[in-house]
Amino acid sequence: MFKNSKKYIVFFFLFVFFAQKPCSGAYLEPLTKALTLLQTNLTTLKTVLKKDTGEKKALQNMGPSSIWVTAKAITDEGDAMDFAGSKRQKVKCFIADCEEYKNENQKIPKRSPYDKILRIATYNVNEWVLKEADGNFSKIQSVIKTIEADIIIMQEVRAHVRAQDKTDNIISQKTRMKIYNPETKQLEEKDMEQEFTEYNSYWVKIPGYRFGNMILCKKNLNISEPKAAWYKESSGDEKRGYITITCSLPNDKKLTLYGTHLDVVSEEYRLAEVQEFVEQTKNSPENIVFMGDFNAIRKQDYLYEIGSTRAWNLVVLDNAYFVYRQKNKSTAITDAEKQKEPPLAELEYLEKAGFEDCFSMAKLVGPKFTNWTGKVVDFIFLKKDTWNLPIKGCYVYYAAASDHLPIIMDIGLE
Repeated sequence: MFKNSKKYIVFFFLFVFFAQKPCSGAYLEPLTKALTLLQTNLTTLKTVLKKDTGEKKALQNMGPSSIWVTAKAITDEGDAMDFAGSKRQKVKCFIADCEEYKNENQKIPKRSPYDKILRIATYNVNEWVLKEADGNFSKIQSVIKTIEADIIIMQEVRAHVRAQDKTDNIISQKTRMKIYNPETKQLEEKDMEQEFTEYNSYWVKIPGYRFGNMILCKKNLNISEPKAAWYKESSGDEKRGYITITCSLPNDKKLTLYGTHLDVVSEEYRLAEVQEFVEQTKNSPENIVFMGDFNAIRKQDYLYEIGSTRAWNLVVLDNAYFVYRQKNKSTAITDAEKQKEPPLAELEYLEKAGFEDCFSMAKLVGPKFTNWTGKVVDFIFLKKDTWNLPIKGCYVYYAAASDHLPIIMDIGLE
């Protein structure tokens, strides 16, 4: 864009030179031509700069969920209580958003055998179903194949299909999965209803519950034996933990991934889980990745405007109404309750411990939402003091197959 800048400088000095001399016909003609050319080039340059600025602004503002647009409209009209507690209405917005932003998927580079990239991803598959969008195993499987990740860590992976899903050709014995048994601390091979033949599959079930976490690894990768651990603090019957694996890279470096799914109910338990993870990994070697569904939010992801309203204010109000409904109060919600901010301690603690999300590390614009609530709760965090690999790209794949979106990061292997 600036390859002719030297020419512009020459024109400028010619102008200054001639401006100090009588404008005879001999001088006037070349000066006029020079000024005309300079004006033309500056006009073109101004147009290009304006276009670039517009594109960057569009990128930065792209993607606020229509959930917050709807919440603002309802709040302006009066009471947003019903909308705050309605998953069905929010999922409809989520489906519409995925359709609107699906062209963003084209920005994810197609893989090639020579790209020298390791692609990792995290994806909450919601037990292989999203009823409101007719989401099912085959649709989620299609998303996983499309994003072409080398390693995928998934949450809410159901190992046994529901009766009504048996007609969806889920039941298959083509893939044998290794399931980690926390009691025996051994990997057990079982026939599962999954069809990811290009991957090795490692699945760990939440004790006493119907789903768990899974790692899918391309078969050509050099990986360690997967392990799993449970957090000491978890609420209810859904005991939480992480599954981990170490990958030896072609550049003689190692990458260790931890896939987690934090408590969905309690900030207190989520914070305790994060603290436990940080303590367990404080002496870990190079290139630590902590990724998954954190069920936690950050204020910095909502500091944009919807109309004249800050998105964070809508998040605060939506959360206040949701908490109020959960308590099933008979009295009206107070102004103080409406202004009470959602809990933020979990991810603040993680970031103070030296972890940073991949978009920020790569100085890229992060997503405005990653699941049906219109919030950003799915992350790929990197431990900064251990990280020595180039980040080639970070992406979100927009598809309403599950009620969460896949988060993707490309790592250079040069």
